[in-house]
Amino acid sequence: MNSVHIHSDVRHARIRLDVSAARHGRKIRGLLPGLILAAATLSTAIDAGAQIAAPTYPTQPIHMVVPFTPGGSTDVMARVIGNEVSKTLGQPVIVDNKPGANSNLGASYVAHAAPDGYTLLVGTTALTTNPSLYKSLSYSIVNDLVGVANIAAVPLVLVVPASLPANNLKELVDYAKKSTTPLNFASTGSGSVAHLAGELLKRQAGIDMAHIPYKGAAPAVAALLGGQVQMMFDTPTSSLPFITSGKLKAIVTTGLERSAVLKDVQTVKESGVADFDIMAWTGVLAPKGTPPAVVAKLHAQVEKALELPDVVSRFNNLGLVIVKESQPAFAARIRSDVDKWAPIVKASGARLD
Repeated sequence: MNSVHIHSDVRHARIRLDVSAARHGRKIRGLLPGLILAAATLSTAIDAGAQIAAPTYPTQPIHMVVPFTPGGSTDVMARVIGNEVSKTLGQPVIVDNKPGANSNLGASYVAHAAPDGYTLLVGTTALTTNPSLYKSLSYSIVNDLVGVANIAAVPLVLVVPASLPANNLKELVDYAKKSTTPLNFASTGSGSVAHLAGELLKRQAGIDMAHIPYKGAAPAVAALLGGQVQMMFDTPTSSLPFITSGKLKAIVTTGLERSAVLKDVQTVKESGVADFDIMAWTGVLAPKGTPPAVVAKLHAQVEKALELPDVVSRFNNLGLVIVKESQPAFAARIRSDVDKWAPIVKASGARLD
């Protein structure tokens, strides 16, 4: 039954009730119980119609906003997952790249979009560091967005030039402590996860290092290869060709478990430095207020895509760890990461305003 017709019927019933009351006075009182029951029945029908309509989502194309330029790892993941989700949901999934301001432009766009499930964000750990890096933001990662599904996480790898006389973390820490001048470490930008990983290592290992930010992984790796810096935390995807060729040495990885593409490299924890677990996640988020049924449906479809052998193989080759966690667990991870990074950002002194 069409809800517009239902509301129209109720309105006409009320008009007839008013006219009848004026003409017949007490006679209308006998009709009230029946009219009230009819109105309640119609209201229930409207609610039931809405409940039935939810499973029909989606009925139009879905836009996945990637807050980075095309071609990066986040963009690749979004396109792979979007392609599979499109097949199962029967609607196109369009990837829109909206880079800028350390992913804040794209995140703000989605945070202020209609909460109907047709505008989604494929965001990264950067979303949880930004509240501490910026004095003010036009959105709140906690209050204006909701985590839908974690896609994958990537441990960072600490790399040094092949000529540096250190082959593991203990030797590197000893080398740094004996150095007459602080070692330089590169990052993909001030406030990036690579930068904060270096700051955390300084604090946990008790060594002094100078941070040198670069605009992306390519110039940072070039500086490392050229000897301008002595180390950097990087993604396996970026550094693996140089590790394989022998130009760089992999010292440790930052996850709790060893990287699938660097199985012979110890984790930081295995190397004796406690409380060092950095996995840069990428996940799907939606505007807060998106219907729970829609969020649940999207979560299920992303999870289904992550089980496909082709997707698993492609992600593993990129050094990505597919994350299987519930929607509430992912939402909780986002909130806890905001708190986790705050003291590290403060200690680093990084600001991006």
